[in-house]
Amino acid sequence: MFKANLIEDSEFYSRRRIKVIFYFLPAIPIVFLINYNGLPIWVIILALLIYITVLFIGLRNAKKLTALSQERIMELDESTLRVKSKGKVLLLEIHLNTIDKIAISKEYGIPEESMKDIVKEISGKAKKNFIVISNCDLNQRFDFIIESYFMLQQLERVVESWVKRGYLIDRV
Repeated sequence: MFKANLIEDSEFYSRRRIKVIFYFLPAIPIVFLINYNGLPIWVIILALLIYITVLFIGLRNAKKLTALSQERIMELDESTLRVKSKGKVLLLEIHLNTIDKIAISKEYGIPEESMKDIVKEISGKAKKNFIVISNCDLNQRFDFIIESYFMLQQLERVVESWVKRGYLIDRV
């Protein structure tokens, strides 16, 4: 079974991009302080204030980012998609044998896994993990977060079992 936190709002991706940018910003005043000896005290204090401000803004952004993905959990198994609340209350259950098509992101994976992913994230072309369930004219999209390699393997096993069961799976 695959379990993942659902992304509640598309703002999550812009906040994640800001988080990656803020990984690198605190290094700028530190490099400035290390590389230039004999600076006036006001420059050192200003650099430290900038450093503290960048850290504070980064922490606030991280808190908001976490809040955008902690309300609901998606569970996938061989025949069912379930959405549960934070308190494990079942909100939605879809039996996959009653649907027409499943679309899943082509390059699902762990975001910011490599430098290439980090560059894509900063440029606004972030890796998005999602599944779209189509039944007649109704499409439901579920964006989710893959946080570990174990979760990634579980997702791959579930998708393989869907293929073996004959479900129509489209990679988008």
